[in-house]
Amino acid sequence: MQTREAAHRRFVEFTRAFYEHCGWEAPIYETNADTPVAFKAHVDDVAFSIGYDPFGGDHCLFVYCVFGVVPPNAEAQSLRELLERNASKMREHATYCIDARTQELACYARKTLDVDIGALKSEMAEVARQAHQWRRHGELIGDSVRQEGADAEGLSAWTRFA
Repeated sequence: MQTREAAHRRFVEFTRAFYEHCGWEAPIYETNADTPVAFKAHVDDVAFSIGYDPFGGDHCLFVYCVFGVVPPNAEAQSLRELLERNASKMREHATYCIDARTQELACYARKTLDVDIGALKSEMAEVARQAHQWRRHGELIGDSVRQEGADAEGLSAWTRFA
């Protein structure tokens, strides 16, 4: 297992590479290895937090996306389907969850810092598609598996915000 200092250094390198891949100017971080830090990015109008968890071990990179509030009258079947999808999400070190404080459905993933940025952006594009489905229909419709050849650059408008 890598030290926190090494993990933090790799996160800063990952962040620069992610920004460069998106065509953004690299940020300047004034953090230390013991402090969580994150940046935000959008895929279309869907916001993501991408960050470093100093206590996350090898999977210290996290990606978090809020889908929206779970309606009080949400059908048990749509929530059951989310739980069923969690089994396949676990292979990606990801899960669907409900924030107890806000009652919002979210997708939470943990990654290692050697993640391929293009592949991560494709995963984020798929999660954004699912977030749009949830916001429109209150459930995820259709196959949850990303179609082969899906291109994150072609699917989404990549933007960042502070």
